[in-house]
Amino acid sequence: MSFWLTARNTSWCQYAYQFAHEHCHVLSGYERLQLEPNQWFHESICELASLFTLKQMAKTWQTSPPYEPWREFAPKYSEYTDDLLSKSERQLPAGVSLAEWFPANEPMLRANAVNRDLNGVVAAQLLPIFQASPTYWQAVQYMPNTDESFTAFLSAWRDACPADLRPTGVQRRATLCN
Repeated sequence: MSFWLTARNTSWCQYAYQFAHEHCHVLSGYERLQLEPNQWFHESICELASLFTLKQMAKTWQTSPPYEPWREFAPKYSEYTDDLLSKSERQLPAGVSLAEWFPANEPMLRANAVNRDLNGVVAAQLLPIFQASPTYWQAVQYMPNTDESFTAFLSAWRDACPADLRPTGVQRRATLCN
């Protein structure tokens, strides 16, 4: 894994996007998450961190920018994120749920952890869940290092999390493995 950012010049949205992604790797304890078959989910969560961070920056900077002249830049973060989310390769096909999409794409995800489009599909589906419950970010540190099936991975992750971080209700129905 490389921690070099590829953004250049004044591509501030891209810097924030990439930094949030790499920061999520650190928060999740990337050095212990080395087993490949489920590494794609770790990458998808880091893509989610980028989307979530930019949306939060757009919202926060409208009222409380870190430096007053930067307030006018707040909408750019939202525009950048919306542009990424609108790309067809990062969306589920029309009429297809994540639970239907996942079985057909799981072999590609497990074979190649870093597939920005497929990781982006998963991240886009998880974004509303994390926006509704930002405390779920605390659960990232409990992701297991296992090469078992993804269902077993999710069970191990749920079991490793404190009870208040375990998804219920709507969040449970939005999982990949209904």
